[in-house]
Amino acid sequence: MTVKECYMEFGGDYKDVMARMPDEEFVAEFLQEFLEDESFLILQKAMKSKSVASAFRGAHSLKGICQNFGYTKLYESSSILTELLRAGSFTGTEEPMRQVSEDYQLMIRTIKKWMSTDE
Repeated sequence: MTVKECYMEFGGDYKDVMARMPDEEFVAEFLQEFLEDESFLILQKAMKSKSVASAFRGAHSLKGICQNFGYTKLYESSSILTELLRAGSFTGTEEPMRQVSEDYQLMIRTIKKWMSTDE
């Protein structure tokens, strides 16, 4: 699996990120580092503990990372959740959080699959 195929599988915008980043090796490094990013974990814990401020920070951080690196599908779902949490409550966040979780898990599975294959 190539980096481009990885992006296609998780709903990313490979063309856009390659137009903005120095080279594919740079993009590949950030794909690997995404596995260690704690934004989703922070979001998930905050949602469970009902801390709106922490949930907002986690969702907002996740959204920013996704926007910068062309992780379009996860960017879109985390953006919706971020805006709901910006209001200062959990009203209407159940379905968007489910979608963020689904999109996040797809990314993690796809990145791990990419890392385990020879290009």
